[in-house]
Amino acid sequence: MTDKSTNIKERVLEVAKYHGVSYVPFCKEIGLTYGNFTGKSKLTPINSNALKDILLNYPDVNPRWLILGEGNMLIDENEFPSGELKSEGKHTLKGGLSKEEENYKELYETTKIKLDAQKEVVESLKELIVSLKSKN
Repeated sequence: MTDKSTNIKERVLEVAKYHGVSYVPFCKEIGLTYGNFTGKSKLTPINSNALKDILLNYPDVNPRWLILGEGNMLIDENEFPSGELKSEGKHTLKGGLSKEEENYKELYETTKIKLDAQKEVVESLKELIVSLKSKN
């Protein structure tokens, strides 16, 4: 089913509703606030990290539907060999990792990205200090 009548943020909220998660905690889970999905904010773009978090936390969601509004909301489990998609609680997990393992993996990746960004800031500040010292 193609649903181009909705915008991407409306589809994001449909994911929360389908999975039985209230909007506020769902938005927090993907690094946003519910305010990003109301009023004029509803018409602004969504960041790629939020989309990544949705697809990591809800791998049964069809990425093409989420991003483009094409196809069905859920991935057809018949398209996957046995065991490639597994259901655990309200989330469908991919690859057989437990929810806790997925959380640790995501925490590691996020921490690494933040650490790399902080290293870049430190290097920039060092360069600025050298530049300011040379002007004196």
